Parts: sequence; structure tokens; C-alpha cells
Amino acid sequence: HADFDSLDMFPRTVQQPRPPIWVGGRSEEAHRRVAYLGDGWYPSQASPGMLREGRRRIEELAAEAGRVITDFGPQNELYIARDDAEARATMRRYYNRFTTEEALFSQTFAGSPARIAEQMMDLHEAGATFVDLRPVGISLEDLLEQLHLIADEVVPAIGGQLTPTV
Repeated sequence: HADFDSLDMFPRTVQQPRPPIWVGGRSEEAHRRVAYLGDGWYPSQASPGMLREGRRRIEELAAEAGRVITDFGPQNELYIARDDAEARATMRRYYNRFTTEEALFSQTFAGSPARIAEQMMDLHEAGATFVDLRPVGISLEDLLEQLHLIADEVVPAIGGQLTPTV
């Protein structure tokens, strides 16, 4: 803990109710932090399997603590284009920290609007209540095109089943 004198922060946070606390991470310790202290789980680059298993574990730990956690959703990198092959090639070039193709394309979104909607619904079926999309911006024009594809084609395709944020 640290104390500071004569320090102001604006805008002030709402105190009651307080803002929800979302905890990231995929380790057992992260799951415990969510279950005992958090209001939601916000892992980075989570595949549907990772989300399903993490949610199951967090709900188990939260129940032991007499708590209920209701917000679950990953932040996943995204590259959306009209063509699946183009999107996958771009993601492969610009987001290559993954060591395998399987990891890259199960823990990120890459594809056409129909493919992205399918991937988002896979996360929803795994227990996601929201998903935070992180577009890979090659240029401003490219980023704007991706945002239009998300708004015009992906959001209507998922039909309010899942809340995407960008």
C-alpha cells in the first residue's frame, strides 16, 4: 500500500457500486484471484477450450468462496478481411508470437466476416459473455475497413448472443 498527500484524480470513480474488477491471466493463481477478488475473467488470447476450462475452474473456486462470477471474456487479436486466406496470411505475418499454426488460429481471430462470427460463437458456447477484439492495424484505412466489416457483418451475424468490444 502507498499513501499520497495532496493528490487528486479526475474523473473520480463511482464508489457505490464500485466499478467491476476483471482479472486477466490463465494460471491457477489467476483463477483464484478472479474467484476470490474479481467480478470477471479477462484472459488474453484464449481459445474456446481454454475459456471453457478456465470458466469451469473459476466457478468451482468461486462457489467454494460463496461467490458468483458472471463476466467471462477474452481479448483476442483479430484480422478480418473479405477472404479467409488473405486474413490468415496477414495475421501470420503481423502476429507471429505463436509457435504453431494451431495456437495462432485457435487463440486469435483471422478470417472473413462469416469465419469471425463462427469463432465468436464458438467462444460464446464455451462460456464467454463478451469478447474484446484487438484488430491488427496495418494502416488507418485497413483498420477502418476492419471496423466496418465487424459492425456491418459480424455483429448482425452473431445476433446479440455475445457482446463484442473493440
